[in-house]
Amino acid sequence: MRLHKRIARLDDLWEIFPLCDMLCVMKLRNSSVTADPPKALVAALSRVLRPLVKLLLTFHITFPFLAQLLKRIYIEVAIDEFALEEPAQKDKISDSRVSLLTGVHRKDVKKLRSDASEMVHAPTTVSIGSQVINTWMTLPRFAPAGNPLPLPRTATSSVSPSFEELVQQICKHDIRVKVVLDELLRIGVVSLDEADIVHLNQEAFIPQQGFDEKAYFFGRMIHDHMAASVHNLLDSTPPFFDRCVYYNHLTPESCEALSQWVNVHGMPWLKQLNEKAKHCQVMDKKSAHGTQRMHLGIYYYCTGDAYDVAPLLSDEEQNISGNTEIGAAEILGPVEHIISPIRV
Repeated sequence: MRLHKRIARLDDLWEIFPLCDMLCVMKLRNSSVTADPPKALVAALSRVLRPLVKLLLTFHITFPFLAQLLKRIYIEVAIDEFALEEPAQKDKISDSRVSLLTGVHRKDVKKLRSDASEMVHAPTTVSIGSQVINTWMTLPRFAPAGNPLPLPRTATSSVSPSFEELVQQICKHDIRVKVVLDELLRIGVVSLDEADIVHLNQEAFIPQQGFDEKAYFFGRMIHDHMAASVHNLLDSTPPFFDRCVYYNHLTPESCEALSQWVNVHGMPWLKQLNEKAKHCQVMDKKSAHGTQRMHLGIYYYCTGDAYDVAPLLSDEEQNISGNTEIGAAEILGPVEHIISPIRV
């Protein structure tokens, strides 16, 4: 009877840790993975999470809600990125292996895998609006020499372009022009003057009003920048271009001047890239290999918050340099391109 119970316990254990999982445990034991994560990574995560937690608290999103959301994301990433099988068979990865990788209880893994989350789609305004703006900025008829024209709301002749013509190129006759215009006006992407002329906001497409649209772009832009940084941090090749410039001990006036400089020089550069990418997309649609997407952005940030202006040098480096003033081009790319901080 006692032997039978022991065998039953072994069977239960084998159900929890089947062969593929036991092999995974052996692989982990023989690898360089340690029980404690690198201190530098923990410090970086603490910094990365601070603005996110600020956003969550602003919208009264509590820790229990976030913890439940993280459970689902841990499971999804484990299935998508850490399956032992071929990618086409990733759904066959066992609940036990997912539990082993993530630390999420096997019962929770099974429940969350069977309860498919809702698909997250871009707001309709984003998908239609971005196509309208892109066509307005790149098609020579609407942007001769790369300068988007103010457009009459309705067509006055077949010779001159109009906003009505622009929208119909994107939506055909599925959505009325007025519906598109009203929504773009609501979120601040365009303006309508007294002469019934539609003007493009040159900083398009970042909506000034619509929260759903802003949240969509927030998730898309931060995800892709972080994905590029994680790719480089894991020494994956080839590395993605990821650069920034940082300086401290600046006055508010200097920060404002730098912000204006970015606005003046950044947008024309992005417009040039947009034209290049649009040309590539038109050509690549003919190829069976046109399955990739790209994302490049520019951001500027300035603050006087004590946490954000903490010295980036170690105590030892500060003692050697005699001050904490720094300025550098920060690199997350090939080692041979790293530029050391400049002691001012």
